[in-house]
Amino acid sequence: MSDLEDRIAALEAEVGRLRDQLAIQQIISRYGPLVDSATTEERLRKVAEYFGDDGVYDIADNAQYSGREFAEKSLKGPNHQGYLKDGSTHLMAMPYVVVAGDRATALGYSHVMTNRHNGEFKVARGSVNYWEFARQDGEWRILRRTNRLVDGAETPREIMRRVDETAPERKTTKSR
Repeated sequence: MSDLEDRIAALEAEVGRLRDQLAIQQIISRYGPLVDSATTEERLRKVAEYFGDDGVYDIADNAQYSGREFAEKSLKGPNHQGYLKDGSTHLMAMPYVVVAGDRATALGYSHVMTNRHNGEFKVARGSVNYWEFARQDGEWRILRRTNRLVDGAETPREIMRRVDETAPERKTTKSR
């Protein structure tokens, strides 16, 4: 390969990686409005579709759901439906995303805000989230979402420390 062909191949790889990062950020960004509007079977199905066939939502040490089970049991449950009835916003912070081929991870915060019906919202829940993704049939799917309340315990801090994860070494393109 010539130097030009090498540079073009490197640029194509970099653009592909950036497209993958953006696709994962889009999934996480859409997640909040999706669960805040999950009042019909169609909306619940859309949430479930984000999860891979064996996807897991690990919301607490004693509460883990498959993706489809999460939509069915948790989102239809009284806690979530109470948030929706009163008005809620699931705010997803910009995640730190690492892509390595057909696998990726993302780390970020989420906050659930609830309507106090006096013109104010309050933070009902502040959590750290670690997302694991896989490309399945050409689409990024959630393999696992681990969500822990930021409550001063060590477990959320352990999740936060995953921000030190980096992608495998890669060649960078030379700028002119």
